[in-house]
Amino acid sequence: MKRTFMVGVPLLLFLCLFFPLNLNAAGFYVDLQDAKGMALGGAFIAQANNPSAVFYNPAGMTQLEGTQISLGSTLIMPTTEFDSDVTGHNTEVDDNTWYHPNFYFTHKFNDHVWIGVGSFSNFDVGTEWSSGWEGRYNAYEAVIKTMTFNPNVAYKFNDKFSLAVGLQIQYLDVRMKKKIGIENLRDAVTLGLVNGGVPPAVASGVASKLVNDPSSDIKNELNGDNFGYGFNVAARFQPTDWLALGVSYRSEIRHHIGDGDVDNSHQDAMAAEIARVLSSNLGLPYSFVYQQYLQALNQNFPDTGGSTTLTLPQTVFLGAAVKPIKPLTVEVAGYWTGWSSWDDLTLHFDQPIGGPDNYTSNTEKDWDDVWGWRIGLEYLWKDWAFRVGYVHDESPIPDETLDFMVPADDRDLYNFGIGYSHGNFTIDGAYTYLVIDDRDVSANDNIHRPRGELHDGYAHMFSISLGYKF
Repeated sequence: MKRTFMVGVPLLLFLCLFFPLNLNAAGFYVDLQDAKGMALGGAFIAQANNPSAVFYNPAGMTQLEGTQISLGSTLIMPTTEFDSDVTGHNTEVDDNTWYHPNFYFTHKFNDHVWIGVGSFSNFDVGTEWSSGWEGRYNAYEAVIKTMTFNPNVAYKFNDKFSLAVGLQIQYLDVRMKKKIGIENLRDAVTLGLVNGGVPPAVASGVASKLVNDPSSDIKNELNGDNFGYGFNVAARFQPTDWLALGVSYRSEIRHHIGDGDVDNSHQDAMAAEIARVLSSNLGLPYSFVYQQYLQALNQNFPDTGGSTTLTLPQTVFLGAAVKPIKPLTVEVAGYWTGWSSWDDLTLHFDQPIGGPDNYTSNTEKDWDDVWGWRIGLEYLWKDWAFRVGYVHDESPIPDETLDFMVPADDRDLYNFGIGYSHGNFTIDGAYTYLVIDDRDVSANDNIHRPRGELHDGYAHMFSISLGYKF
């Protein structure tokens, strides 16, 4: 049995082909949209001179001749660890690997109008720990995956200035898991046994034995998906051959996951074993103890419906690129992300869960708006391009609401890449090493967060993109 919260939404064939595959994933928001852009650390807002401009700055499409396509993917291998100050145990996230595909198409209609379409993933966060680890009452798995389909139109006013507008059609898939301690049922189990004729002291002892056995935890799993919509606008200005400026804005996207189903999950075999041992030790009928346990469980955690709303943030990308010498381009960029939209995670239930008045489950997030800074260099030699990039991103998560769903802190990314062009064909590759700062975690009983330290967070990322101009 499992506790699930889900909304059935038919998937478009396009998304079936290009949706990111997640294997025991722990993810971050990083520049995964193209191998060239990734090698430059995302400092590709002012340049935006290949089909991935659809993501970085759609106004840059006006530099592209004819019809062009690009297809690529990024492989990610992240990890992090937690040291508990309470038990002294070290826990590492489960082995994890995932990939992000991307696809872009651009077409020049005439000297003024271009269109472009992209499919990419721009917000993916999550973590997976062992289901029995000591932070399981906070979270042991949390994954948010997105895939955005993004058509754009760009208009070139003159050789210096272009504008673009686009529509964002975003598919969101959510999976969250945690454990609920059986202490939520202690009073209900005690009352049921007393009503059945068991002395109060004995009944309380039975309930306490259930509480003290971690195998009696309730598994809490939430799944949901939804399509959301937004828009984007962008501009590019190139006053001289050696200077270019770019800006790109993407709106926040609100996902309402409604009409969900909520089911309960517990270990039937373990519940039966607990009841068998208790009935033997206390001289109580097995069926009676087991029945009271299940009755308390079903009354306090009934099957019901539910809903929630998630709002993914708006972003602003700014970039300036210069050519100090002809084969060398240097770009600096700033990424602003409006994570203040992630103020809480609220679930609404049709029937109370875990208590007579618990129609709502609310977890404060209170994330902050943050800036990230990037610099990228590209050097051209014959048919080859050599690239390096550096990124520093600030964490949006305050100490008070840090949890194990997204155990992140400030991070630095070191990027390297190479590209080759031959005729109408291009191939680009990139490697990124991501390092997350260590972070102390204070105890917070309200969200079941144990005290300790998150450390040794890093990721290896490999990307490849293939392009062709017709």
